[in-house]
Amino acid sequence: MKTLFFLLFPFLFFSQQEDETAMDFYLETGEKISLIQFLETKDYSKNIDLEKFIDGKPAKVLYNRIRSGYLTAEQLNSVREFLSLDGNKVLDKDFAVIHYLTTKPKEQLKRGLRGYVLQKDHFKNITKKYNAELYYVSDERNFPKISKFDNKFRKWIKDKDAVFSKLFYPAETLYGNFTIISKDGRYISYLGEHSPEQVYQFLNFMLRNRRY
Repeated sequence: MKTLFFLLFPFLFFSQQEDETAMDFYLETGEKISLIQFLETKDYSKNIDLEKFIDGKPAKVLYNRIRSGYLTAEQLNSVREFLSLDGNKVLDKDFAVIHYLTTKPKEQLKRGLRGYVLQKDHFKNITKKYNAELYYVSDERNFPKISKFDNKFRKWIKDKDAVFSKLFYPAETLYGNFTIISKDGRYISYLGEHSPEQVYQFLNFMLRNRRY
């Protein structure tokens, strides 16, 4: 048995090395980087790595979690129109907070959407403490199932043709993302799974900083 182990060990070691070299690594800008650069740059609080196929080869891409800036007047009007499709009043308050549900993992719909963002206490915190409007937007592929979770304080909006996600999210992540938009077009988006404290943190930041 020991002899067999020592015979197999070099094979297993080199197979692992081949798996690593078989995968490419990129920044979201499209810049190709080495495995060492990837490991040195990867930081769960700042970026998220997602697997893709690029030029027919498996790859991992590092996407920045946080992006911010100003929407143009045309983009802001487009967002207003999108969020008002179901008769919602849009940006009557200081901020719009949008929680975006992705299609991954599929099990999240089976579990009945127990995440914090879908709870009534979170809705009250957003709408009362921050003078903000809260919207729930779903990937179009989820919509036939997700709409059955509508209630008095939450009504899902379908992201038809990925209009909203193309504007704010460069890639699909697990569970979902969020975006905060102010009346004057300032925005902050966060890519990937997050906590309620992070939403409140960014709302406080936007309240304190009119320019960033």
